[in-house]
Amino acid sequence: GSNNANALLLRRSCEVWMDLATEMNQDFTALGIKRLLPRFLHFFVNPRVNRLYKLASYSVRDVQYAVFNRHYTIAQLLNDGCPKCPEGPEPDPILRRVKAVFNHPIGDYAVQPRVATMAAQGITMAHYMEGASYIPS
Repeated sequence: GSNNANALLLRRSCEVWMDLATEMNQDFTALGIKRLLPRFLHFFVNPRVNRLYKLASYSVRDVQYAVFNRHYTIAQLLNDGCPKCPEGPEPDPILRRVKAVFNHPIGDYAVQPRVATMAAQGITMAHYMEGASYIPS
């Protein structure tokens, strides 16, 4: 019943979050390519770069709220904007843990989710998704 529906919704939100990191990584690649291209060819990559700028303007906390609490898709974030997360801690203990797991890369750039940009989060998550790791000596 409702437990299965909640589990499916949570899984879909997790997939959107991971897809967002992948998409942002591709958008950063487009930004790098744009810097190499002559200006008259920028139109090839401008749509991806513009997506990056829009998504990068949001905080990690707000995007997590949009994806996990409001069930936004990437298209909704781009078209409708990102809702502001209410103040205070996440009331749902399951979502609090899931968000904490997905926030692990934030430690790499030492800021809180409320001020961390999705640009830093997305590129760092994508880096880990591609096999990066940290092994202390």
